[in-house]
Amino acid sequence: FTLSKYIGVYTDPQFLSVLGNTVIFVLGSALLATGLALFLSYLNNRTDIPFKFLFKVISIIPMMIPHVLFSVSWVLLLNPSNGILNLILKQVFFLENSPLDIYSIWGMILVEGLLDLPIAYLIIAPAMASFDVALEESSRVCGADNSRTLFRITLPVLRPAILAAFILCIVRCIASFAVPSVIGMPGRIYVLSTYIYQAVSTGFAADYGRAAAIGMSVL
Repeated sequence: FTLSKYIGVYTDPQFLSVLGNTVIFVLGSALLATGLALFLSYLNNRTDIPFKFLFKVISIIPMMIPHVLFSVSWVLLLNPSNGILNLILKQVFFLENSPLDIYSIWGMILVEGLLDLPIAYLIIAPAMASFDVALEESSRVCGADNSRTLFRITLPVLRPAILAAFILCIVRCIASFAVPSVIGMPGRIYVLSTYIYQAVSTGFAADYGRAAAIGMSVL
C-alpha cells in the first residue's frame, strides 16, 4: 500500500503529453464517428438516394472487421514510405514526398472514427427512422428554411440519441488499443492505453503498480 506509483506517474512530464494526446484522439474520433453516423442516418432514412441498401450495409461493415486488421489495412494505404494511395498521388501529381501520413494523431482519429461509426449509426438510425416528419413540415409551413428546420427541430429532437452515441464512442475510444498500437506507437504518439502497455511490456520487469496508477485515469 503506497502512493509512490501515483506520484511517479502524475509527476512524469511525459504523462501530460499522453493525456493531451488522449483527449484529442478520443474527442476527435467520437465527433467523427457521430457526425458520419448522423449524416448516413439522414441519407438512409430521409432521402431517396439510389442504392440506399448499399449505404446501410456500408454503415455497419467496419463492425465486421477485426480492429487490428482494419488498422493495418489503412497503414498499407497511407503509410508515408510505400502506402498505395501515397504512391498513386506521388505519380499523378509528380510529388517528391508522400502527401499523407497515417502515423499521426489525425490518422488515428480517422481510423478509430471509422471503426466506431457502426455503433453510433445503430443508435442514431432508429431514432431518425422514428422521427415525426410532421414536425419538420410544420416548421416549413411556418416559414423556416431547411437549415433552420435542421438546427431548430431535427437536431434538438434527436439530441438524446446523438449524445448517447457520442458518449458510447468516447468510452470505446478510451478503451481502444488496436489503433493506438498499430498507428500511434510507430509514430511515437502515445495515449493512455498504449502508455499502460508500455509500463508492463518495457524494462526488466513489468511495472503493474505504475500501470494500475495510469489505469485510474482511464477509469
